[in-house]
Amino acid sequence: MYLGVLPGFFLPICMTHSAWMMLAIVAIVKCADIGAFATGKLLGKHKLIPWLSPGRPSRGFSGAVLAGLVGWPSAT
Repeated sequence: MYLGVLPGFFLPICMTHSAWMMLAIVAIVKCADIGAFATGKLLGKHKLIPWLSPGRPSRGFSGAVLAGLVGWPSAT
């Protein structure tokens, strides 16, 4: 279902925004994912929300925000 429904959102977004904006959004999300993973693995000691997601360290959130900001210039 994920692979079938998700591409259905691309057409409405591309109708209102350029394809470059779509590419920038994907780049920002990917940078944030990679930053969260790398920072969490290297510096993560304290759990963010143990009852919600037990393997997520709080440092990963900081890494995601910083890495997302690195990917943001591609949107402009």
